[in-house]
Amino acid sequence: MGHLLFIDILYAGLPGQQGRVVLPQHLLEFGQTYIPLASLAKTMNPKASALARNMQGEVELVGALSLPNGLRRGGLIRVADLGRMAVAQAAKG
Repeated sequence: MGHLLFIDILYAGLPGQQGRVVLPQHLLEFGQTYIPLASLAKTMNPKASALARNMQGEVELVGALSLPNGLRRGGLIRVADLGRMAVAQAAKG
């Protein structure tokens, strides 16, 4: 969660307070905006890395933390991007 706060994907803070405070409405907004790639992969059965490769160019993976070994962890997908992708696929027939 600290990485998401650092890159400003998840809002934290209250006016005049020091430290990080994530309020329930921030978590609700986050959950309505993003889905973790790992959660989507778990429901669809492929590995998250394979799912990311298959969706490359269709949706943007945001918020992933790059590791020293070149792997990425914690990637998020915007729910709106998934919706657009689904509509585009349905239109193709």
